[in-house]
Amino acid sequence: MTVIEVLDKSSVENLYAPLSYSARRVIYIGRDAKETERECRVYRALFAARGMQTEVVAVTVTPGSGREIETLTALFERPDSYLIDLVGGDETLLFLLGRAIESAKPQHALVHYGSMTTHRFLPAGQTPTALPRGHRPYLTVAETVALHGGRIAGATDVGAAGRGHDEICALIADLDAMWEISRGDSAAWNRNADGLAAFEALGCRRGMTFSVSQTFAKEKKRADAYIRLHSFLPRLAAAGLAEDLVMRQGRVSFRYKNRFVHTCLCRAGLLLELKIYLSALLTKGADGKPLFDDAMTGVVLDWDRRTREAASVNEIDVLLTRGMIPIFISCKNGGCGEDELYKLAAVAARFGGRFAKKALVATGMSGSPARDAYFTRRAADLGIRLIPAVHTLSQAEICAALASL
Repeated sequence: MTVIEVLDKSSVENLYAPLSYSARRVIYIGRDAKETERECRVYRALFAARGMQTEVVAVTVTPGSGREIETLTALFERPDSYLIDLVGGDETLLFLLGRAIESAKPQHALVHYGSMTTHRFLPAGQTPTALPRGHRPYLTVAETVALHGGRIAGATDVGAAGRGHDEICALIADLDAMWEISRGDSAAWNRNADGLAAFEALGCRRGMTFSVSQTFAKEKKRADAYIRLHSFLPRLAAAGLAEDLVMRQGRVSFRYKNRFVHTCLCRAGLLLELKIYLSALLTKGADGKPLFDDAMTGVVLDWDRRTREAASVNEIDVLLTRGMIPIFISCKNGGCGEDELYKLAAVAARFGGRFAKKALVATGMSGSPARDAYFTRRAADLGIRLIPAVHTLSQAEICAALASL
């Protein structure tokens, strides 16, 4: 089957039919030769990376040139079945393509119209053509970013990708133990995480064993962080997260339960990100299968593929894909300001296009009812879904909130 697409500004529109129907050949029609070929190179790379033997053809049509219909009619010269996608694209080119169909009268052709969720087919050929058997298309997080001209420069790896349900639940059990400690005072949790990270940067960890003396802490001007450990670490030990805890004679030492626990404890703000990320992996659709096709956390996005320029790099806490739709989630374990909304909106627009969904998950807002009301209105204006007070939600409620995005 050959799929004919009039190029749209959205890569999602341009790829939906070719991926849905596993096209052997795709013809993309655009006004500008360089821009059309540039888009086609991106799509060729995506098809090739998936192992699809799909031929991609770039066709340029200039309205008003006098040869538009001739150029478009020639697209139907090959004996093949055609699916002409009229969802999205330049309206003038769509009109000209319609006239070309009338002129060419291809043997086997169907016109696809409606929307990406409401499929309608209209016979356009001389011979009745059976409806194609499509399947649900999807994009990965990396594909989504690449399609919008970016690159993933890094991400947080906690070893959850590819794990089964039981293994993910084991990670969540450790996460929930930390979550229970954090949810009572997220600010205190962040201070202690920063303290552990600072001590480790000074060489206070070997393998999974952490050890620091009071004298060393004072020398490095970390006495306050050392004192806080005396109230923080017993709670970790009681939850089974810090093993072999010793606090005596001016020294504190313990062993992290595992690498996952260590990662969570030494990075402030990571706990909520991982809670949302792992919850997304557990979220199921009506068919009992995972709802999200891909998920990453701590995603560092390079705007122009040059990681040397710090200003061109942003981080999104959790990035999901559901079918071909990306979902950008910002996580704030504590209060958050209005600037977080603008950052989230800008990153989602740059790497997700007009179909991107956005959510901000937080344990708290500004603390002022008037400011919270304004914050909520600004979020709505920017198309951002708020999930506040997430620390009060059960696991099932968090999964339900994610499923509703």
